[in-house]
Amino acid sequence: MSNLPYSIDTDFFTAYARTIWGFFVAVLVGSILLLMALDTLGLPQAVIGMGCLAGSLIAFVGIGLASGSTQAKGFFLAGGSVPAGYNGMAAAAAYLSSAWFLLLGAAFSSWGAAAWAIVAGALIGLAAGGHYLAAPMRQSGATSTADFLARRLASPSVRLAASLIVIATGFMLLAVIFNTGGRITENLLGLPFGWGVGTMAAIVALMLILGGMRSTTWTQTAQFIVMFAAFLLPVTIAAADRYGWPLPQLALRDAASAVRTIASADPRAMPEAASLSLFGHFRPADLVGLLAFTALCSVALPHVLERYLTAPSAASARRSSRWLLLFTGLFLVTTPTYAALSLLELLRDVVGMPLQSLPDWVFSHGQAGSLALCGAPAVSPEAIRAACGARVDTIGLSLSDIRLASETMVISFAEREGLSFAFSSLIFVGAVAAALSSASGLLMTIVGTGSHDIQHRLLMPDMPMGKRLLAARLTMLCAIALAAMWALEPDRAVIDLGFLALGLLAAGLMPVLIATARAHHVRPLPALLSMLAGTATLLTLFMLQRFGFDLSAASGDEWQPQAFAALGEAGIPLVASTFIAIAASTATLILASVLIPTTALAARRGRQLKAQITQPEELLRAAAERMPQLPK
Repeated sequence: MSNLPYSIDTDFFTAYARTIWGFFVAVLVGSILLLMALDTLGLPQAVIGMGCLAGSLIAFVGIGLASGSTQAKGFFLAGGSVPAGYNGMAAAAAYLSSAWFLLLGAAFSSWGAAAWAIVAGALIGLAAGGHYLAAPMRQSGATSTADFLARRLASPSVRLAASLIVIATGFMLLAVIFNTGGRITENLLGLPFGWGVGTMAAIVALMLILGGMRSTTWTQTAQFIVMFAAFLLPVTIAAADRYGWPLPQLALRDAASAVRTIASADPRAMPEAASLSLFGHFRPADLVGLLAFTALCSVALPHVLERYLTAPSAASARRSSRWLLLFTGLFLVTTPTYAALSLLELLRDVVGMPLQSLPDWVFSHGQAGSLALCGAPAVSPEAIRAACGARVDTIGLSLSDIRLASETMVISFAEREGLSFAFSSLIFVGAVAAALSSASGLLMTIVGTGSHDIQHRLLMPDMPMGKRLLAARLTMLCAIALAAMWALEPDRAVIDLGFLALGLLAAGLMPVLIATARAHHVRPLPALLSMLAGTATLLTLFMLQRFGFDLSAASGDEWQPQAFAALGEAGIPLVASTFIAIAASTATLILASVLIPTTALAARRGRQLKAQITQPEELLRAAAERMPQLPK
């Protein structure tokens, strides 16, 4: 335990980390046991769910407010003293957004083993980012990703270009997360979409307004612990109950084998059996492209990279990257078990079963709008009979008749497995925590880049510290409001917007970041041209693919890349466009470094240096003028 003296800026979450987080885990375990007991005693499920959600949100906001800071280093870098393990937790929480938490299980359910390409790509990308960027970024003493590039290249133009890319993509991803959070609360709690978005924006503002990156660090640590319990406990209990394995990953083989056996033997499941094979409905080239796309998009995520800047040293930053890889891997390799057990439930309890024998959760899912049978919500036996016809009374349903919402596969897993409602509430809270953690990381990336790089470094370098922190907090509120309003716009293509942001980071920043971190001969102008080339190429291809050559939607002249078309049809657009943009960025960096001469710049620097050192009399005259001003 540290002996740091207490003051208003003492980070007691670092000084007393084991005590605080041990107490937090104990309270979390006690709360789960209490909710299970209350559920057994017959307390209404709505009260249990709202109590679980309200308690977790109060805890997150309390941690954020308690970790406030009045110093720039605490606000922008969390004091630069976050231990590696907790830094890895915060980085994993920032990376594992609600999309990973909820949608990857649906990918494994519909694609089978082919979805392992996403998991492998994510882990390869995070490993590459940690290996190539963690130590150099921390050694640079930078405050943000743009600041790292500007320090290495000594170029205000590079700082401006990198800042604009980071801020634009951060806004896109933040709007996507707000939109996703609003959809989750609308589907599961029945709240209006706007209320869900507004509530999430308000919670993020309360968490971060006082402490900035310090508040982000410790709220993300708490959110990771909640996500860990919410995601792993229910599936662990189900795996142990079904197959006797203490770890859910060990039960995957048995569950997948049971799914294949039923799907291959039952004619009603035969059309879907192909998706359970090694490649599913994809060609091997598509899966290689998916793996590469996921890896490249995971290397240069600023809200993950900037976690390395909060480490005490370069060695600690490297250890943080290893903890990040471990914690993220635990989540990602558990997702296939969710998919296998969920498919097993559908095959055993729904496919081929008489209408009167369907379990109760079918109708509760249908009433919530998350389960459709034969294209209609499964709200009652009469509605199912009307949609599917008389065959449901004789041969039952087929797997192709069932459409289970992607987020419901994970969130309602405990209900389908017959576990206590406390676990259903816990999973929902985990999904909310995943959205809040990613949103807070992205928000601090926007605020740190806008306040430090643009305002402090480029526009107003002499602003006092107090006004600088006030401006950063006002920037935070404005960013939250703008992202929430953007997320509220109707008919927003959030999926395309998210993939565009990831592609811009991969094409606009990733080649320059890797080259700058590992090579000392990179010059500002080639780096700037590379960033512009990657960004412009991807934006052009995105516009042509979405609107066509005359920039009008559905005009019939939209550009459709032939490569990786199956991935686009599966809901993952811009794969080919991102590869082309990354190639353009990398080629521009190499060619510009080779072709642009350095002699003129070297000569100019040489003349300036000569002018400075060949006039010693001016230096002596200036020193003589200052001598009388020195204290006696």
